[in-house]
Amino acid sequence: MQDYLFFADGQVTAAAPATQATEVTAPPPADKPQQAEQSQGGGWLQMLPLLLIFVVFMFIMSRSQKKQQQRRVEALSKLMKGDRVTTNAGIYGTITEVKEESFMVEIAPKVVVEIAKNGVAAAIPPQDKASDAKSDAKAQDPKKLDAQSYDSTKSDK
Repeated sequence: MQDYLFFADGQVTAAAPATQATEVTAPPPADKPQQAEQSQGGGWLQMLPLLLIFVVFMFIMSRSQKKQQQRRVEALSKLMKGDRVTTNAGIYGTITEVKEESFMVEIAPKVVVEIAKNGVAAAIPPQDKASDAKSDAKAQDPKKLDAQSYDSTKSDK
């Protein structure tokens, strides 16, 4: 018995016998190549929103980074003799001299080091008198200050 294959475009083809292992495929419809070209062009259109979001994100990030860098350069240019600073290495000190590309910073009495301007992490705002007095008292007698702070926390309960 002979088997026949019927296709949508009206073609009729004899099917291979069941004992023979050949594969019969239908010819592609005439409009198939146009659909393939359209789907390839559609891939770019599907990627366009994602690409647009990425470009906007990069623009915003670079803009904020430029603003931050500009504020840092401005803050470094305002530093002057007597300002307290901390370095990127975590060393605290007082500026004793301002040079073109560096600062001379006193980190201990009679210990002055030269630090590049890019090595300064931040300026330390001046402390008020109350916090200075408290730190001076702790430097003189730390046990006494700790006992006072312990007593004040104990009485709060």
